[in-house]
Formats: sequence, structure tokens, C-alpha cells
Amino acid sequence: CYRDCGEHIMKDEYIKNTAEFILSFLYKDKDGIMRAFEFSDGFFEASMMLYDHCMLSFAQRFKNKALLDAVESNNKDEGCATDALFYPDTECFYLDYPDMHIYNHSGVASLTTGNMNFAAKTGESWNHNHKDAGTFVLVKNGTEIISDSRSCPYSYPEYLGYFVMPAAHNVILKDGRGINPEKSYFGTKYRGTFPSSINTKNFKYLLADSTAVYNDLYERFYRHFLFFGNQLLMIDDIFAHTDGSLQLLLHSKGNFSVNGEVISVDNQGEREKIYSLYPKDKKISFQTGYLR
Repeated sequence: CYRDCGEHIMKDEYIKNTAEFILSFLYKDKDGIMRAFEFSDGFFEASMMLYDHCMLSFAQRFKNKALLDAVESNNKDEGCATDALFYPDTECFYLDYPDMHIYNHSGVASLTTGNMNFAAKTGESWNHNHKDAGTFVLVKNGTEIISDSRSCPYSYPEYLGYFVMPAAHNVILKDGRGINPEKSYFGTKYRGTFPSSINTKNFKYLLADSTAVYNDLYERFYRHFLFFGNQLLMIDDIFAHTDGSLQLLLHSKGNFSVNGEVISVDNQGEREKIYSLYPKDKKISFQTGYLR
């Protein structure tokens, strides 16, 4: 940025929200290690290790203690010697950030409520794109209950064969189809957005609109997320162009089991139940995939 745009691009007024953006997609796992919500080829956690000097620089510049904690939690045993050049030399403070963040320009959002952390994606990444618009991740007590498959090294056959495909993400397929494969390369001028939200002490609501990315399949692709304390009510509002069958995909690093219409997830001792209320006429099945 400095070479191409000049030093002015690094003024505080332009980058002051960078720290908040980074922190909004981080959460602590059960061991106190900072983890990241990642969509498409995010590789955010790896980047925290490779570019922790940048995070230290932001922590110093904006006196941000939470950002400093994020770096230290991931570098308890080792770090880069040059980190000392960027380590804050003044006192840092915990800043007051909202517990819901919406970034419509990039089609991602995150929120924290009770003991849950949540993130969703509605739009395209354009660069390093996956067919994952409409996916989401749910973390409870520092453990992923609903996971996204994330990505893998580009040289692996599973990268193009699985990770970038709709089957690797928590999306809805129509007759087995997801996002048009051509959109991975040509994109669409229409954005996925979060057009409506409510953030109160007692409940939170987030509307995820991915219709634009699926405009060849659906007239409407809405996902309503309502949070009541530590409970999530999710309503999919789907209006397809033609009749057909719909498949709702869910992924987890834990173990799935089913009892009637109740799906149980057990991951590292964290157990949750998923109640599928509608439609009544449905089939629940399990498949093995890849998770990073």
C-alpha cells in the first residue's frame, strides 16, 4: 500500500477499524487458544502466526489490549525474534466493541451471545472463492458445534475436488446443485448482504440474504438467525424458480447421531441437540467429508 498508494493510505482514519475487524472473527477455544472463523481460503489462523508482527503493530498503534492478547495466546512457546521490534512499548487497554459485527461490503457477519460465537457468509470472496455463500459456523463454550470445512493446500486433489465445492459447506442444495461453478471464475455483480438485524440484551436477530449469488436457482434465499440466550432458532426462507428437492447440509468436527427427528452433535465433550421442525416429510442421512 505504501509503495503503490503513498503513505497517506496508512493514516489512522483509514485503518482505525482494522483491529476491530480482526477481533470480530476471533474466539477462544477451551484451552484459551485464539481461533478464527474462516471462510473460503481464509487461512486466518495461519496468518496470525505468520504476520503477528502486523497485529502487534496495530496493538501498539491503537493501544489495543485484546489484539495483544490474541497474539500472545498463540505464541506462548515460540515467536519470531523480530516481533520485539513491534511489541507495544506503551500500556494497552481493552476497548469497548459491539457484540455484533456486519460487513456488507464483504458479505460476512459475526456475533457473540451468552456462551456462543457465530459467523456467517452471504457473498462471494471473489479472490480465492469457494461455493460457500450462505454458510455459517456455530461455536459453543469454545468448541465448534457446526463447522465449515475451510480449505487445504492448493496442490491437494481434495482442494478442487471437495473444499471449494458446495458439499463442503453449510449451504442448501437444490436437486444436488449449489452455486453455478462458473461463478467461481466470473463472479456476479450482485452482493450477498445482511439487510436486517436486531441487537438487544435479551435476543439477537440476523437476516442473511444470499439470493444474489444463487439467482439462477432461487427467487429468494434468506436465512433467519434468532438467538435467545444460548439457543439458536434458524429459519430458512427459500423460494426456488422450479419445483424440486432441497438438501440442507451441516458439518461438524464431532460425531452426529439421530433419534427420530432429533440430531445430536458431540464434539470434545460439548453436546448439543438440533431439532428439525420443518418440513415434516424429510430424510436425514450422514456422509463423511473433510474438515481442516
